Amino acid sequence: MSAPLYFLPGIFAAQLLPGGTLNRRLLADRGLADVLADVEAAGLAHHEIAAAAGPGGKPGMIVCARPGEGVPLPRRLGYYPDDPHVTWHTLRGGDLYLAIDATSPPGPEDLLRRDPLGGQAVRLGDGREWQVPVIRCPIGGTQLPQSIGWHDGALGLQVKPAYRDLWDRSLAAADFAFVSGTISYEVGAALAVDVLALNYRLGRDELTLLGLLDTLNIEHVLHAMVDYAKVKAFNVERKKKAGSSLSVDAS
Repeated sequence: MSAPLYFLPGIFAAQLLPGGTLNRRLLADRGLADVLADVEAAGLAHHEIAAAAGPGGKPGMIVCARPGEGVPLPRRLGYYPDDPHVTWHTLRGGDLYLAIDATSPPGPEDLLRRDPLGGQAVRLGDGREWQVPVIRCPIGGTQLPQSIGWHDGALGLQVKPAYRDLWDRSLAAADFAFVSGTISYEVGAALAVDVLALNYRLGRDELTLLGLLDTLNIEHVLHAMVDYAKVKAFNVERKKKAGSSLSVDAS
């Protein structure tokens, strides 16, 4: 297994890694700010193509986030147009190319972020289990990072600003799981991508190429992000206890 490869046409190390630091504005311009948000300069493997010999016949730079300890880099970090197992896909109107090695597609361990939140295991389209963080559980709270503070002498927790949008949007998943049983694929898929991206270097493009989501497992992802199984088990146990106490009272 290996991590995805990205080709940035017209970009070279002096621009992307000035002074040994990572140019995050440049990454944002090419649509990689979120996917590589937790990657530092030392964690980015790269290969320059000086002549017009990269994807699309362009010069530029191939980059790859180094996976965790013990996980290898792609078998060949470069552009090999005769390799039948690596297909380069044009993104952002040609400002970015993305490739995945079909002989060794990345799995959860290849794409795991440095500080994942953990969560519940859900089997996705590649047949492997991925961890889905619990965003909003009626009886268990959230795994999203929260700030700690005191207001009028009382301790309080509040979801940190960087995660507030997902926290608010997760209401749609809670409504789907516990109330209406319906949600549009557009809303559900956007939530699924964003919640998986908390633990993994994934965006819509990577998830699409890997074929991780389908009409069956998306329900499991949405249920996991609101801890549906825990709430269901809690309600079953509560009904059992209520039934037991009623029988005792009746006797």
